[in-house]
Amino acid sequence: MSIVVRSGSILSHLTNQSISTLVGIDSGFPCHSQVFSHDLYLHVKTWPVPRHVEFQGKVLFLHSIGDNKDTYAHIWPQLQDEGYEVISYDARGFGATSPGKLAGLSNERCTYQDLDRMIESTTENYTGPLFLAGISMGGSIVLNYMVKGKYNARINGYLSIAPLILLHPKTDQGVFVKVALPYLTKYMPRYTASGKVKEKYMTSDPDRVKIIKNNPRAMKVSAPLAKGMLDRGKKLLEPEYINQSIDMPLVVFHGTADFVNSYQATEDYFSMVKAVTDKKMFSYNNYFHDLLQETPERIEKVLEDIKFWLADHTPQPETRVNSIETAPKGFF
Repeated sequence: MSIVVRSGSILSHLTNQSISTLVGIDSGFPCHSQVFSHDLYLHVKTWPVPRHVEFQGKVLFLHSIGDNKDTYAHIWPQLQDEGYEVISYDARGFGATSPGKLAGLSNERCTYQDLDRMIESTTENYTGPLFLAGISMGGSIVLNYMVKGKYNARINGYLSIAPLILLHPKTDQGVFVKVALPYLTKYMPRYTASGKVKEKYMTSDPDRVKIIKNNPRAMKVSAPLAKGMLDRGKKLLEPEYINQSIDMPLVVFHGTADFVNSYQATEDYFSMVKAVTDKKMFSYNNYFHDLLQETPERIEKVLEDIKFWLADHTPQPETRVNSIETAPKGFF
């Protein structure tokens, strides 16, 4: 069952099973939509809160490189059951948003422009709690949005999972990245290349390693996308930059055995960001890179921490401030 809604259109396009689809929304079944941003439609998937569960808020989730809006579909039902609606979208350059020759094409400007558009869409006629979460590449975007996000005051809390601040030495491409990327970005911005992260670095769960090997990630990226991704991570180690972050609740999650993104870089960022007064870092001893694709026991631990933090930072109805009063003029 699916529902497709193009944001901003007066008439939504429903499938011939629209009645059962609408019933599905009440039951918590995910639904599809499209949000127009600049020059294309972002493909969005929403996991709504079932009718029998008390609604708490919304979580807008940003995936990592090579992933898509469905990568963590096995995770979101647990947040739905806690009352959180989860919205994820195929970022520009990935998934259904950028098929065929568009795969891998994006840049820094579009990254934030698209995120702004998604926040506008997510908060249309909605003033309740909104959390911005992301993993790896998405986790780095989350931290940067605290500094320069157009609507960062509208976010009630930020969740960054295994953020890409610096690559781990075992994954860092070294000289190639330093020499080739600036050249390719300037002279061949539409040139794309395929990369690959070793499956054994992603998770300690051998069954999931097999799944990843059989379903390789679409790691096709353009030079501007790759350069933007790496540069925005490095900025997070500049004290003058990160201490322009908005003072809103922040939580960071990282495994000490992450051989994709540097755990030490995340620790350094966390200790340097003084502008954020309500901050917490969860460290997981010997957990690998993808905390949401680890062994079932490890996933359960991470999810318990996520749910606890969300519950602790979700304003209750009687204490919620009307977001319209603090949102940028013309936002709603």
